[in-house]
Amino acid sequence: MYPIDTHAEYSGASCWSPADWARLNEAIRWTPACELSAWINCNRQWDHKVLGWFCAELANRFNGLIDLGGTLPLPASEEWGRFGLAGNILEIPYDLDAGRTASVHIVDVEFLHSWMLQPQFHMIK
Repeated sequence: MYPIDTHAEYSGASCWSPADWARLNEAIRWTPACELSAWINCNRQWDHKVLGWFCAELANRFNGLIDLGGTLPLPASEEWGRFGLAGNILEIPYDLDAGRTASVHIVDVEFLHSWMLQPQFHMIK
């Protein structure tokens, strides 16, 4: 568990800057008090399923969201029903260094459950 200090130069497991935390806060309308970080050092399909289930269970129990640590190759949201995807997903940019940014997908439990049922399911590691 990593406490979050939105005023520190870098904070949390993801080491985000105050500007990064402000973008997240603007998108979800609240600021997390801490981050729970979960990972697995294996790459079999079963390992991805276990990690996905564990993250969904933690988010459900603590009324949280899941930071996927990157972005997924997803169809347009209008096509989700056709693919069996549901829930909510946010794409949040963050600073890599001066002048460069990247993005992460932050998802709710419903989305992660629907993503786990897809044949191309994987957790970003």
